[in-house]
Amino acid sequence: MSKRTILFIGRFFPKKLYETILKDSKGKIVFSNHNFEMSLLSGLEEQKDIKLTSISCPSVYTYPYHNNRIWTKSEEYENENNHIKTTSFCNLPIINKLHQVLSLSLLLLRYYRNHKDIEVIINTPSFFLMLGFFISKVFTKRIKSTTL
Repeated sequence: MSKRTILFIGRFFPKKLYETILKDSKGKIVFSNHNFEMSLLSGLEEQKDIKLTSISCPSVYTYPYHNNRIWTKSEEYENENNHIKTTSFCNLPIINKLHQVLSLSLLLLRYYRNHKDIEVIINTPSFFLMLGFFISKVFTKRIKSTTL
């Protein structure tokens, strides 16, 4: 029996990025969406019949008023049954959203090239995540999408 390929797209913070966000942010940070997505990922990681890849497009407050960092590099991890990638992002107002769409689109296109019959789960109802997903989907027909 072959494993289903699932791609989870969200705004969660993997461990290293979580620590970076805590260190660089000024003021309060809301982690409710992060906690929810980490719970979803934990449940998906326990499933033995799926091959899971997760892409995080973190959303943090912008530089210079709410964050000390202008640029955050992309990261890649292996966690349990999950290959996790984060998009890089420029943390300047307005530019951060445009960069996020471009980064996600390019990352998805590279992913699609190597995988067939992908099921995509997008948890966060974000215009920018959906735009990046739909831009990449224009160039391939090998995916099914689900919005939680």
